Amino acid sequence: MLYNLSLHLNAFYVPAAMTLAGAFVFISLIKEKKDERKRA
Repeated sequence: MLYNLSLHLNAFYVPAAMTLAGAFVFISLIKEKKDERKRA
């Protein structure tokens, strides 16, 4: 049972972590572009 639970958590946690990481990179890229526009 515990093994099944950990598999289930992994199936949810891994995509969630990847989505969070992708969103974080995306937001930081947008912030950098906005800063460049301000400087220019």
